[in-house]
Amino acid sequence: MKEDILSKLLSDNTVGENISALYAEVATQPQVASFREEIEKTETDYRMMCQFMCRGFRDPDAEKMYANMQHRLYDIAVGMAVNQLCRTKVSYMRAAEVSRLFELQPDSVRSNLERFVQDEALLALGRADTASNSKKIDELRTRHYVYINQLFASVLVSHAWTESQQKGFTLLLTSPTIDVKDAQLMMTAITLSVINVYCPRKWYTLVQVYLQATAAGNTALAQCALVGWAWTMPPVALIHRFTEVEAALQALFAHQSLFTELAELQKQMMYCCRADSDTAEIQNNIIPTLMENSNLEITRLGIREKDDDPMADIMGTNDAEQRMEKMEQTFKKMQDMQREGADVFFGGFAQMKRFSFFNELINWFLPYSPSHPLLNEIYNKEPDCHLFADLLNDAPFCDSDKYSFILALSTVLKQLPQEVRHGIRENKMAFGGTMSDSDKNSATYMRRIYLQNLYRFFRLNNHRSDFINPFVSATQLQVQPLSHPFIAALAEKWLAQLDAAPISVLPFIAQYAFKQQRYEMAVDCYKRLCQISVDNFTYNLRLSVALLSLGKMDEALPLLYKLDFQYPNNRNVLRAMAWAQLLNGEPEKAFTRYELLLKAPSTIPADSLNAAYAAWVTGRYQQAAEHLVHFCTLHGKNAQGCKQLLAQQIQKDHVVFNRYPISKVEQNIMFDIVCDIYNTKKDPYS
Repeated sequence: MKEDILSKLLSDNTVGENISALYAEVATQPQVASFREEIEKTETDYRMMCQFMCRGFRDPDAEKMYANMQHRLYDIAVGMAVNQLCRTKVSYMRAAEVSRLFELQPDSVRSNLERFVQDEALLALGRADTASNSKKIDELRTRHYVYINQLFASVLVSHAWTESQQKGFTLLLTSPTIDVKDAQLMMTAITLSVINVYCPRKWYTLVQVYLQATAAGNTALAQCALVGWAWTMPPVALIHRFTEVEAALQALFAHQSLFTELAELQKQMMYCCRADSDTAEIQNNIIPTLMENSNLEITRLGIREKDDDPMADIMGTNDAEQRMEKMEQTFKKMQDMQREGADVFFGGFAQMKRFSFFNELINWFLPYSPSHPLLNEIYNKEPDCHLFADLLNDAPFCDSDKYSFILALSTVLKQLPQEVRHGIRENKMAFGGTMSDSDKNSATYMRRIYLQNLYRFFRLNNHRSDFINPFVSATQLQVQPLSHPFIAALAEKWLAQLDAAPISVLPFIAQYAFKQQRYEMAVDCYKRLCQISVDNFTYNLRLSVALLSLGKMDEALPLLYKLDFQYPNNRNVLRAMAWAQLLNGEPEKAFTRYELLLKAPSTIPADSLNAAYAAWVTGRYQQAAEHLVHFCTLHGKNAQGCKQLLAQQIQKDHVVFNRYPISKVEQNIMFDIVCDIYNTKKDPYS
């Protein structure tokens, strides 16, 4: 099936056009022939509607019926899309096999999940025969794991949900009578399903669970739902087509803390995407510093304690104190990174995802439990592993990493000295630091752990390409928490009452205003932020650029000179300074800075364009032309496309050409010079 069939049905097509599009898919894709009957039923209903109208009748319910037909056709397309995935993607193939014959009905699922909770509670009370009872509990948990795996797979490969399914699963997921961990897994399955194939009622389920779980104080479930619906915002074309989608957005809009939560979600996603750079910082700077200043050294035989220097006591040096102080500072730095949201454990656990345990899709998302039935085999071989597993409950690792730790530990535990084991048993040592109950139960922490689980899947799973990766576009979300008109509406709401905006959302509102070129608003936001964080580099730089864009040179230049002094090698500061000097009538200084920029190892297309402006207004026409050629080359333009692109850019950057006397004739001549170079030398930079 063509990948754009859903897009076709989201366009402004008539019902008749959508019916024809689906028939065309069936004709070219025999594997989806089973959907023909549903298409034919809808076509029959539509023809009757058309005939009714042709006879001169006007049906008062015509609009409602027409909308219903569009919904039916879209649901058919959802089924076709899922069917295609089940034939082409390994994860979907396996899920389809696992869920074969599974009954995905809310009442049936609810009955099974509730029965598990009840049976486990009853068995936990039975102590007459501990060994026998323990065996029964293990068997119960094993059966439940098999069931929940089937449920997860079934949700993933399910077609468009009916209204009955949507309401039933919403009630099920928010019910206090099922295990919250089961509910979290179902939320993840729904999210993965909607990521690839948008289904309005599944998305609506995510929203409803978020709102209800938030109201009920079920923080863990609410955060799972938040990530789910935020990642899978509806296509704009569907907002008004499906009443439940529009209703959900209105309900979200009225939620007071929504923008704050989205802002925090955005922030944490960015921390996840920085995992590689944070890992490099830990490996290259933090760990070497800790080892250098510790009393341990690595030898070919392992780690041993260094011998004390006898002269240190005699000479009265304070080397030991200095080393300890440096170690404490370095360790605190790592703790601060973790506290802010950095994924400090990603590098350490990345290599531990090769165990067969992670061959099952569901195991990447399982909330951690020392009682997981798949760990029983490990406990039987190495009982001390159970002790470690219990201790991991309080460790600040994501669930996936906790399982990785136990699996890795089971392979090396026998090699640990007895005194180490004894120390763990006696002292109950913590892994990765300790956390307060308030921190562990906070929305921030639960959201972070959940996102880190997801990030590991999308980075490390062998079949991660089977799913659209929300983290790939995360860097593009710096402008606003989510790239969606609905979020823009929220930002507009806060801009209209800027004085009342909470500090937590102010950075994101500022970014939004900046991106929308609402520079007056951006200046107001960044001035407030700079009062709170006086030395924040990003706030000061963006404030200066916004001031530049408003032509407020007197305010912008002092800020830029200060930043230039503090960060002499920062390319963004260099860019802003060069642009400011160009607009301030200092083209020679600007030209010098742009030449420095272009010699740097990493440049952007705008560097070549602005360098061309600086060269042009200083009479360096040949250099200007060569910079413009390079700019056009980076945009993939041929000689014919150069003129149009450059004309657009000059119009956009009219402030430069208003500042300097460059006539239209001179611009046309420059266009011809550029085209001539392009046709003869190609890119002069190459």
